[in-house]
Amino acid sequence: NQSVRHTGINFSNDILYQHKFLKKGRTISVNLTTSVNTRKSAADLFTMNTSQPDSIILTDSIDQKAVVKSIGYTISGSVVYTEPVKKFGQFSITYTPSFTKSISDRTTNNFDTLTGDYIDLDTTLSNRFINHYITNKLGIAYRYNNKKINWTIGVGGQHALLQSDQTFPEIFSINKSFWSVLPNVEFNYKLSKTDNLRFFYRTSTNPPSITQLQDVIDNSNSLMLTSGNPDLKQTFTQNIGLRVGRTNTDKATNLFVFVN
Repeated sequence: NQSVRHTGINFSNDILYQHKFLKKGRTISVNLTTSVNTRKSAADLFTMNTSQPDSIILTDSIDQKAVVKSIGYTISGSVVYTEPVKKFGQFSITYTPSFTKSISDRTTNNFDTLTGDYIDLDTTLSNRFINHYITNKLGIAYRYNNKKINWTIGVGGQHALLQSDQTFPEIFSINKSFWSVLPNVEFNYKLSKTDNLRFFYRTSTNPPSITQLQDVIDNSNSLMLTSGNPDLKQTFTQNIGLRVGRTNTDKATNLFVFVN
């Protein structure tokens, strides 16, 4: 039997500045994004497990309270400069930095029969973990756009730093550095006034969450224990898609066939 109570607050904001120069197609934009989230979970867990390996019946019980407090914030931004190339082309260069800090504190207390209260700290189920993820990405792209064809090809170079610190019950630190090359391609072709074909290929990276990194046992299901792994690396994702669409303006209908 388990009961869990969750509370949390999310906040985010976005600031964007754009400037167009006298030359058509020459622009610069600066974007700043911040986000903060807090979570608190309180869980009461009581289980009674019975097993019979031989002729003897064994009974084991768990009676505990756990409190998980977490906070995370992210500061990210981008600077984008575009420059026209002849009649239909445009060149762009983008710089994108990001900083994320996450803190998770889990405290689990077992029931103490002497005092009748939950004051017995279980160090195997308690943990304090701090994680930093810092990225710097520089990308260039070329875009071609006319009435029939619109395509973009670009590539970015990214350096990511993943720093993890456990301060309880044992103290250790992990630092990992990642270099990534992130290409992307997008192609749109207007087959006719009603038919359109679109193809894209995108790449991205994503860090493991603090829950996935936190090396503490989760016994919410006492028959299947799980734990995070502080040795995890970031993920690298490739996404390919093809879509063909047809629009019938007279009947106000749309037909899409796509594969991802």
